[in-house]
Amino acid sequence: MDKIDNFEKFEAALEEADYEFDEIDSNLLDMDALKNIILTNTELLKNAHKVLIDYYGMKVPNDMLQQVLVNDLELAYECYTDGIRDTCQRSVLVDAILKHIGMNSWPTYGEGEEYSKNFKDLLSAKAK
Repeated sequence: MDKIDNFEKFEAALEEADYEFDEIDSNLLDMDALKNIILTNTELLKNAHKVLIDYYGMKVPNDMLQQVLVNDLELAYECYTDGIRDTCQRSVLVDAILKHIGMNSWPTYGEGEEYSKNFKDLLSAKAK
């Protein structure tokens, strides 16, 4: 099989692996080519930024977002295909960003109003 050097080939490999990312042979991934797509594809970044702003009110610098996506190819693929709008995928994205800056996961409804306020205050402080 040819090297996977774009997200169209990545999608074909995912289909072949029944959408189990771990089933893709990592030796087939041309990480330099895929990283280049992540770093240069403005639509991929636009999709991620739109979700972060629309759902979480987060403005994330491009370089930080790119670092997170380069380290999570499956998440980058979801941004590329705009599957990042899915509830599960967007929560994975925001958690990856939060982990990158040393924070816990985004609060859920069961964690209470005070916890949520404290979380958002801490996030605002880290953003400065």
